[in-house]
Amino acid sequence: MSARRLHIAIIAMFAVLFLSLQSFALGHNAAYGDGPHEHDGVACDVSVLTSEDIAVVPVTPSFNAPAAETTAETFTAYRSARYLRPIVRGPPPRSPPTA
Repeated sequence: MSARRLHIAIIAMFAVLFLSLQSFALGHNAAYGDGPHEHDGVACDVSVLTSEDIAVVPVTPSFNAPAAETTAETFTAYRSARYLRPIVRGPPPRSPPTA
């Protein structure tokens, strides 16, 4: 299989996955409505994730040890290095000179 056909196949699979998930969510919304509901006593993930009132907030890690302080003497100031052109011979010319 060529790289182009593989690329097209991967894009098609992602498109099918996207459309199937969208149709599942639409069918679920049609069956249960857009209000919060439960399945077997557990809150429905689809309604929780699509709710506008609930925001998923990531948990920030807390560290007990303070970060070590750095002073200006620890790091030297950055100085730009001068670019030196490599000393190599270029390839031979391919055509006669035009001048």
